[in-house]
Amino acid sequence: MSSEPMLSTLEIDSTPDITRCPLHGIDGSALPEVVPPSEHILKTVGEARLRALVFHHHALLLKSPIAYLFTQEDEHFWTVVTKIADFFVEACGGKNYYSGVYGRPQLRRRHIPFMIDEAGREIWLTLYKQALRDVDFPSSVLEAYWTWIEALSIRLVNQRNNNIPIKRVSFESIKSFFVSPYAVQQTDLSQELQLLPTETTFESITTTDVLSQQERTTLSIFGEVKKPSTLHLIDLFDLPTASILVPPVICAMTYKQLDTEHLYKGVLLKNLLNLAIIKSDKPLYRTPLYIVVTAYDGYQSIFSWHEVFNAIAGDSILLAYSKNNRLLEDKAGSMCLLTTSDIYIAPRLVKGVKSIEVRRIYD
Repeated sequence: MSSEPMLSTLEIDSTPDITRCPLHGIDGSALPEVVPPSEHILKTVGEARLRALVFHHHALLLKSPIAYLFTQEDEHFWTVVTKIADFFVEACGGKNYYSGVYGRPQLRRRHIPFMIDEAGREIWLTLYKQALRDVDFPSSVLEAYWTWIEALSIRLVNQRNNNIPIKRVSFESIKSFFVSPYAVQQTDLSQELQLLPTETTFESITTTDVLSQQERTTLSIFGEVKKPSTLHLIDLFDLPTASILVPPVICAMTYKQLDTEHLYKGVLLKNLLNLAIIKSDKPLYRTPLYIVVTAYDGYQSIFSWHEVFNAIAGDSILLAYSKNNRLLEDKAGSMCLLTTSDIYIAPRLVKGVKSIEVRRIYD
């Protein structure tokens, strides 16, 4: 944890009478108390999962009736979301990612340019509930986190249609959502709000469009291993994180820079295979093994055991789930495998990883 003092979400605005704003209740009744989240939340959830929650929530908001509140310019939108994720991580006891760059949050003042009413807040909360379930937010801290978020959201409302106090959404009233069967949860959400369909263009249609969200975020490890498994994207957040900085792409003909450098984060391939425990009746370095990484579209890359475990290259073979602090949201899948040890990176870049198989070379 940071040695810096945790930023206080109570400092919403410097306006003296903010806690008796007439927008928020009959006769200017006081805003509800915002109980600062405990550092235990971040310790339990982990920074990667908390950031994933923020990114997934905003991906849902982009398809909702309040999408108009956000910029439609893709790169700018995700830059803003990264800033929001910095705030949430710091507010839960993390490093001063936000205040160290932007100062005090002053959330209400920063949201004044946007017309946020009670209906917009209810949509925001409904999708937050969806996002919490989708990222498998730990149940032990779910109530404390929701209590903070729900009270905080009231302070962002700046457009009222009446003097009736804003509707409260207690954790008690929604907790069944997190234990109900998935199909029931989906039905409940569709009844609560109507999501806008994703725009599909001719250029965006691919053979992987038929993949479900579950398929795009699922990875199988099998073959010559003692513990074959199926991992969800969420499971990767609990594993040691590694980072790879991919240098700019330079055209071999013109020597012009075609791209900027990108920071990828994920899990090293060797760490995933160590969890699966490769089978062998003799020392692994004497066992002719190789690893096949397969994409949902059938593309494959091959790595030898020695390349992964017995060479410096093993520290640069990454199963990535984020790029420049933004979760990979490609229709082909949410995980890619890349290595910077190759002179040419593209041939063994696998987008939309479906499976990792350990094979043996037989004489």
